[in-house]
Amino acid sequence: MGLVLAASHELKTPLMAMMANCDVLDAEAGADGRLAPWIANIRAAADEMASKVAGLLGAVREGAPRDGA
Repeated sequence: MGLVLAASHELKTPLMAMMANCDVLDAEAGADGRLAPWIANIRAAADEMASKVAGLLGAVREGAPRDGA
C-alpha cells in the first residue's frame, strides 16, 4: 500500500500543476478561441488521469487490512 500511496502523491503534484496551468491559460487566452480546444484537451486528459489515480487509491484502501480485523 505504501508504494501506491507514494506513487499517487508523485502523480497528483504534476496533475495539479497541469490543471492550474490550464486555468492560467484560460484566463490569459481570453477571447482567443484558437487555444480553447487545446486547453480543453489538456484539462480532459488531466481530469481522466486524476480520476484513475483516485480509483487506484480507492481500490488499494478497500483491499487494505483494517486494524482490529
